[in-house]
Amino acid sequence: MAKSSRVCGSGLFHKVFTEGPLEVLISQCDAITAASLVGSSKSILQSAKYSATLPASQPFGLPCVLCCDPADKPWVFKEDLPVHSKCKLLPLDRFSYDGLMPHGKDEERAGANGDWIAMVGPEGKWNLLNVYTHRKIKLPSLRKKLETTRNPLIFEYQRSAIQLQKIAICQVPTAARGYKDFSLVAIFDFAIAYLHGEYPRTWIFLENQFQYGAIYCDAIIHNGLVFAVTELGNVYAWDPNQVGDISSRSFLYT
Repeated sequence: MAKSSRVCGSGLFHKVFTEGPLEVLISQCDAITAASLVGSSKSILQSAKYSATLPASQPFGLPCVLCCDPADKPWVFKEDLPVHSKCKLLPLDRFSYDGLMPHGKDEERAGANGDWIAMVGPEGKWNLLNVYTHRKIKLPSLRKKLETTRNPLIFEYQRSAIQLQKIAICQVPTAARGYKDFSLVAIFDFAIAYLHGEYPRTWIFLENQFQYGAIYCDAIIHNGLVFAVTELGNVYAWDPNQVGDISSRSFLYT
């Protein structure tokens, strides 16, 4: 009886979705809310794949550029719900779509990979935030290594001011590993820091004996090594697994 009930329920749900108000509802949602709803159920997901109208109204399955207006202030539906801000999703060859992004209070976006966004806030409080599930992962504090300032992107490091350029989310957290298997690289103008969610779960600042004045602009992790490139085109590499809590010697690639 239970098995028969589930089959009938699934068929009824599919009919309601494809011919009833649920499809209309999703087509009227912003892109991020619609994707969250479609991804919440296998039945909705399967129905969406065969929908005749949803692909035209939502950018499901398309790579999109996320654009946000810095002048747009985050806003709240209700006190117990996450802060949101407006954004635009821009597919490569289609018109733009409106979206509502979850947004931490007094936080700024510093990087993204897939569903996850790196958020930076005052006093060195950084988080990873999933745009669909709203799961938030608190990152280790930077205050043991850096002095914070009023600007959440500027810090004091070794008696000099450094500015955060971006956070590269090189490996996203997964449910299978308890959301602890992520790897990040914080790219400052004159410093590089590495973090793994499982071990040692503390920020490691990577020392560069070759770098003099050139500004870092990007970084990745490849085959266990951290690679960073400067605005002059110099590439440096570190093995973060060979160091303790302080730093690692770099290798220069020319």
